[in-house]
Formats: sequence, C-alpha cells, structure tokens
Amino acid sequence: MASEERPVSLEHMPEEVQMYMAALQPHHGHPFVRDHFHQVTHLSFVVPGRGQADFFALEFRVGQDAALIWSDGMGNWGAGRWLTLSQPNADITFPPSHLSLDYFQGAQANPTVLAAVELLAASVQAKQNASADRKCPTDLALRGGVNAMVVFLQANPMADDDAIVRYLSDCGVAKARATKLVQFLPIAFTRFLYRDKGVQFAPNYVVLGNDGQPLAQRLIADEPAFRAAWDYCEETKTVSEDYFVNIAARSGGYLAIQDVLRQGSNLADIATGPPFMSE
Repeated sequence: MASEERPVSLEHMPEEVQMYMAALQPHHGHPFVRDHFHQVTHLSFVVPGRGQADFFALEFRVGQDAALIWSDGMGNWGAGRWLTLSQPNADITFPPSHLSLDYFQGAQANPTVLAAVELLAASVQAKQNASADRKCPTDLALRGGVNAMVVFLQANPMADDDAIVRYLSDCGVAKARATKLVQFLPIAFTRFLYRDKGVQFAPNYVVLGNDGQPLAQRLIADEPAFRAAWDYCEETKTVSEDYFVNIAARSGGYLAIQDVLRQGSNLADIATGPPFMSE
C-alpha cells in the first residue's frame, strides 16, 4: 500500500482528481472545508484476486487526525472514521493509522459531498464535546446535535419529527435536547435566511400545556438550541440559500412567508406571529 503526491498543474491532473476538486469547489467557503481540507490523496491497494487498485479520495485533517471522503462512482459519497497519525505531517497510509480496504467498507452512503463533509464535521464536534463534558460523554452538545440533524435532513429531507429525534438519539443526543433541536433549528434557519430582508419576526414563542392551552411566552433568542443553530448558520453563510431552505421549510414561519409572498406582498411588509410549541 502506498500514497503519493503528484505535483502537476490542474490541467494535467488525472480526471478523477479534477472530479474531486470540482465537487469540493462550491464548498470552499464551508468552515470545515476551509479549515481542514488537506489534499486529494492518491491511494494504492492490493485487492485479493484482483491485483492493484489505484484511486483517489479527499483528505481532511484535524490536528494529528486524518479522515477521507470518497465517491463510489455511482453518485454516493462515503466518509470514513478519523485515524490518528504518527505526527501532523505524516502520510495517512503510514502506521499507526491502520488504513486498509476495510476503512472504505460499511460507511454510510451520502447523496452529496457536502453531506459527507457535514458528517465528518459532526464527528469532530462530537469528539470535542465528549472530551469537554466528561459527566455525559455519550451526549452531544447542542452544536454537535445541530451538525448531526443537518446531515440527516440533507439525506432524508422528508423525514418526520419522530424520525429525526430517533436519529439524534442514536447519535448520542439526549431525547429532550433532540426535541428542542427539532423545534428550533427550522426557526433559526428561517430567520437567518431572511435576516436582512425586512421581515419582522416575533421575539417570543408560546408554550402550550397538555390541554393545548397557552401556559407562557418565552424569548426565542434565549433558547440554547436556537442560539446553537444560529451560530451554525453564521459559520455556514457563504453557501447558497438553497442550503438553508431545505431545513427552513420545516418551519411554519417559513411556509407563512411563502404564502404571503405568493399573494404579492413585499418581505418588508411581513410580520410573523409567535410560534406555538409544546413544553
């Protein structure tokens, strides 16, 4: 097994390298890509019964850890686990990384390279949060939960709330926290999407009791799940608006804005009512 760098100009790069660079190019402004993309890495393995196999992958690095994202040639993108290197500048194929063909087997199939990037970003955040919170090492902090929910909805845009909560719970997010993320992530994405369009958003939300009657009003901006989602948007704002619409569209506020726009109103004339949600 070997890995090598190929110091050639873009037009002379292998077609597969150009494909990887083209796939990643629209996401160069993404915080994780901007900070952690390392290179397009050439890999070579001996496959039993088939001989040598040469291919490429996107390599990302965080400190002394490295991970790969690759295309299966059928429109799916895999994201591998993080491997610890002997030193920050070491080749990913060198011990103790234990990179082998097994690394590429059984990985989740993601529909886009961005979804695979978000999966890696979420795994880094989860690891950092677990280290920072030893009292609950299996529970992702809210930011890690935001990352995980975005990844899931990119792959499953029609998933219902229960499916999202189950997924986040499987990722280690406490159920109560997962529920808050389901409630406030679409609100944050909607408000970020229209943050400078003149829409007047209600500052409060209404808490409903078991009988469906209002119990209290609380400030949306005070909700930790909302703030974590907003921070995520701030760090991802260089991507296209479509990136935010997919999740914002789950919000009643977003749908109400679209209805009013279809009736010919201007965004600056729109004022939303407070969201209603169960405790």
